[in-house]
Amino acid sequence: MDMAGPWGCGNICAQNGIVRDILSKLQDFETMTWAGLEAKTGLKGKQNHLMPVDKICKEARDRLKKIKLDDLDELYSFRLSGMKRLWGKRENEIFYVIWWDPKHTVYPVQKKHT
Repeated sequence: MDMAGPWGCGNICAQNGIVRDILSKLQDFETMTWAGLEAKTGLKGKQNHLMPVDKICKEARDRLKKIKLDDLDELYSFRLSGMKRLWGKRENEIFYVIWWDPKHTVYPVQKKHT
């Protein structure tokens, strides 16, 4: 778990009530299979999915180098709500949290028609 940097999990405590919200969502995820998690869709497609590292922003790739995780080819993104994401790696059935991304900046998406 990366505790520092722009998406460091150390930033979570600075946001009122967010720890409770994250843990509640993760508790919901615990009741689901990986197939069920990956099948969840929203208006813009899959909510939880693998993302090739070469698709994330340069700052995030640089951060992976700094924390010695640049050997990862892909990261897993969990949509918690709105733009809020947890990023991490999946090994078999286990998800390891790396980043808290409350503003969807690890993989920024431009809104259509803007």
